[in-house]
Amino acid sequence: MSMCDGRVGCIGQCQSGLHLGRDPRFPTMARARGRRPFQPVLYLAMGWIAMWIMDLRFVVQMILKSAQAELPELWVRPQAAVPPTCRALHGAPVPDLRAYKRDAAGVHVQTTQACEDVRMLRSLGLVIFSCDPGRRVWNTLLGPVAQPEFRGALWTLPYGGADDDGEPTLLPIEHYPDAWDFHPLGVHAWEESEDRARLFVVNHREVATTIEVLDLARAADGAWRASYVRTLQHPLGTHAANSVAPLGRNAFLVTNTHITTRRAPPASQLHATLAGVYRAGVLAPLAANEWYAALQHVEDVVGTGFVSYVAFNDTPPAAEARHDAHPERHIETLGTEVHAHVVIHGLSFANGIGIAPNQRHVVVASTARAGVYYYSVAKRTVDGQPDWYAPGVLQHRMFVSLPFLPDNVDVVPPAAGAVPEPDDPFEGWSVITAGHPSALDLDQVVRAPDTEAHAAAPSWVAEITVTSERLPHPPVPPLAENKRMPAPPAGWLVGTLVQSNGSWISSSSGAAWDRSVRRGGTLAVTGLYGAAPLLCRGVFG
Repeated sequence: MSMCDGRVGCIGQCQSGLHLGRDPRFPTMARARGRRPFQPVLYLAMGWIAMWIMDLRFVVQMILKSAQAELPELWVRPQAAVPPTCRALHGAPVPDLRAYKRDAAGVHVQTTQACEDVRMLRSLGLVIFSCDPGRRVWNTLLGPVAQPEFRGALWTLPYGGADDDGEPTLLPIEHYPDAWDFHPLGVHAWEESEDRARLFVVNHREVATTIEVLDLARAADGAWRASYVRTLQHPLGTHAANSVAPLGRNAFLVTNTHITTRRAPPASQLHATLAGVYRAGVLAPLAANEWYAALQHVEDVVGTGFVSYVAFNDTPPAAEARHDAHPERHIETLGTEVHAHVVIHGLSFANGIGIAPNQRHVVVASTARAGVYYYSVAKRTVDGQPDWYAPGVLQHRMFVSLPFLPDNVDVVPPAAGAVPEPDDPFEGWSVITAGHPSALDLDQVVRAPDTEAHAAAPSWVAEITVTSERLPHPPVPPLAENKRMPAPPAGWLVGTLVQSNGSWISSSSGAAWDRSVRRGGTLAVTGLYGAAPLLCRGVFG
């Protein structure tokens, strides 16, 4: 083959030296372009399909193959000096007539089991857990949807102080109506001071999914208490809500996993959701069919999940203030005084969400794609703030694959003195995510009887960072990341923080990390069906 073999750098040389364009056997570039106007698009499409197939190969492995035998009982990223120490968190059972679990005496009690999400409120020195042991009989995503009458609870744990050996305590929620069900999933907070924060809690209720707004405050005796503010419901904001990223006291971004769920929402809401997100309100009657929930699996392939911007005020409508005893009538009134619109759509099982502290970038976990999407804020107001009302406010930047099916994500501050890389969109802050190495193992836990004490699914927690040659790579875990995922984009690194075959932490779904020396390098991990959250100390980097 000659030096002019079709490479872009040789085009000019070939045309002038060999005069290929004058030979009828070799059409000119203009004629070639005229014959194949869609060639660039075709190449792009072929490249996208090739990458999708490569990702799919790993995703299929995560869905169909067990990972328990390949993972250790517990591996936590080693440290240079002292090894990390870990322990399970078992809060003292609290009697509650609406709780799912019973103690040895047969009394219904709240426990720190099946905690789906965890957040570290760093300015408050507080960890908050979102737990619902009744998930075994009420799960609107994985099923079953049999007994919604039980309640879950929120738990808190101070960290980084003298009481680091303490256990979580139940968080009282004042003024929340006793008649309402409470199935907490994603939880997040807007921190206002060392003593106050606003909480946003996704609640998978019997009638529809809502978001509960609570104000968290430290009382005079040092105890933490939450006060109910209001309930938010909107067909474009809370339809199938999963995870929340606060933007302030009265605004947030929220992921919605699917259009269909195991528990069909009110017909009017479904119509409004389909019409508002995909202009397909005509499909709403599908909710009346028994096979409605089966469409979830189709959606995981097609990608119908979305992210919404939600804004509201603290004054609830009159019907909400009266705590209407009829849940269906109550739900229909909650959309008032709440604004919501879609800012990202077309996601396969949209799950965890995080936002950079400067509000310039957003990261969203796609469980069905086994990775996270990074978006940049492309539209701003005159004062430099994100213009969440502008069309196209978020633009896709890149996709980073993971060695597991990700659940929740968290944005973690850098180590003291760390210098961020020039191209780091999070300016030194890293993204951590917890997830499921095997959907097969997780499904066996979901289907196992509640009395089966040994049912456990493996866990994996990873950190995503921008890296360079000058930075050391983290230690390789027992099951190396590159055996379970394609290579990340150039300049990016996926490093493992925790691996477990389920012995120490089962079905990991959330992780929060404070690597500061002041807070003791504290790492907390929760499990969707886990017997107890995991707390590790001495994890600094």
